[in-house]
Amino acid sequence: MQTFEQAQELLPNFWLLWLNKGLACRQLMIPGAKTAENEKAINCALEAFDKVKKLHDNAKDQRGDQMYVQTLFDGDRFEALAAMYNERLQKTPNDLLAINGLIQVYAKWNRVQDALKWYLKKAELQPQDPEAQYGVGVFLWQQLFQKGGGPEKAAFDPRPTSEELDRQAEAQAKAKQKNGKKDAKGKRGAKGKLGKDDAEPSSEPTRKAPQFTLDELAGAERIRLADTAISFLKKAIELRPKYSEAMTYLNLIYRQKSYAYFDKPAEWQNCINEAEHWRKEAAIAQGRVSATTNPSTPNAGTAGASNDAGAGGAPAPAGQGGTAGTTPPAPSGKASTKKGGKP
Repeated sequence: MQTFEQAQELLPNFWLLWLNKGLACRQLMIPGAKTAENEKAINCALEAFDKVKKLHDNAKDQRGDQMYVQTLFDGDRFEALAAMYNERLQKTPNDLLAINGLIQVYAKWNRVQDALKWYLKKAELQPQDPEAQYGVGVFLWQQLFQKGGGPEKAAFDPRPTSEELDRQAEAQAKAKQKNGKKDAKGKRGAKGKLGKDDAEPSSEPTRKAPQFTLDELAGAERIRLADTAISFLKKAIELRPKYSEAMTYLNLIYRQKSYAYFDKPAEWQNCINEAEHWRKEAAIAQGRVSATTNPSTPNAGTAGASNDAGAGGAPAPAGQGGTAGTTPPAPSGKASTKKGGKP
């Protein structure tokens, strides 16, 4: 760095010198580090690239501008990025490049509601763009998966097992027999308690559903976000009828929605049935099966959970849900929130 500092005293307006200095400063940056040394390296790079922008205003060579923005992202300077893109939107309210920038900023900043706001704005501005609608669904799936939608939830089947059904039937038979007795109340001990032979079997399920933590998406909020994602993914399919990626994410979203219904097995099953429907539709759209074939039809009442999230695998048996719906395909086109360069 000392060599660059000596050179810039001799050639203060040589833009290429500043570009190389900025690149050298970036080599000293450590992603995520909050040390004084790292902040110094970030500031060094930003100062150098800002100098390039001023000395080399060339529409065909945007390296200074691009590296300045990239350094802001890599240095977690989210406030500066948000201010920069919001300033652009004040001048041009429908600037899609600025909106894409804010999506990236708030997603990386972990400000979910702000990121969702700009995903929705992008979809509103591009109502005939299937990928803009798809992007909303993918982003919401990411949130549902990361906040309470992992393999433990995917593996749980809330429907009663055969043993639980047997216990319930036995308990109901006991209750019916007891209610049918007019005069006798069964064998009782000296203190009026039920005797050992008359103890009623428990009808309560022995398996406990996985619990959600306070910072996870559960209940009504999980359902609301899933329904929002579903509406946008279905809009994407309306615009592009053979949009297999959107169909696959509908499969995944319905499985995420089902986790809100562990206490309502019938509602859980409805979600699983919808997930299976879209898994099959995706397989047809991808040409892996024909429309006249009934691919991987689950037995009546089974969860229908495929082994590879929409790849058409055999359904898991009831009570052995596996981790279906946890690994999506790579998002296509504009739906990605990958950072890098100037949006």
